[in-house]
Amino acid sequence: MAEKLILHTTAAASTLDAVTTQIREIGLIENAIDFQGHNHYLAGERFAALITFLGCAPHIVTDPRAGDSFCHVEPVATENSILIGGSQGVPPRCPSCRTKLGEWRNHLQTDEITAETSLNCPKCSSETALASLNWRHYGGFGNLRIDIWGIPAELALPGDELMQRLEETTGSRWSFLYLEE
Repeated sequence: MAEKLILHTTAAASTLDAVTTQIREIGLIENAIDFQGHNHYLAGERFAALITFLGCAPHIVTDPRAGDSFCHVEPVATENSILIGGSQGVPPRCPSCRTKLGEWRNHLQTDEITAETSLNCPKCSSETALASLNWRHYGGFGNLRIDIWGIPAELALPGDELMQRLEETTGSRWSFLYLEE
């Protein structure tokens, strides 16, 4: 099972190179590696300063010889904004009445899942776009993201400096979520 902290936004996919350059310059990443046929990066010298770890002395493995669970970074871009996560047992909440939407897929008005797809809350009947639900950091939409592998859920948060630099680079707001797959 892969555990990830994912930083995500909706921005032009062409900014992936600019984002990768920025996170290299601030020290989040360093050397590129091939991991499962994709371009990933080892954690950089300022990784621990840019990611805030919660709790006492978390043990993060950074050695690639440790297998799939080692900490490394993968910048990813997709053509369209897609749902990331959202199926991990932590239901989103209605932004109007805060009802947990455990069966949110049953309330969709279409089979297509996009950020603009809307649903009607079974409790308050408000119509809400999926991107506007409170996913509680276990789901979200984006077409540009940074997957930080090897970070268990709720063990870490992106630091202010990292989020600010990403927003300056892309001109869009970034958020984060946890994913176990």
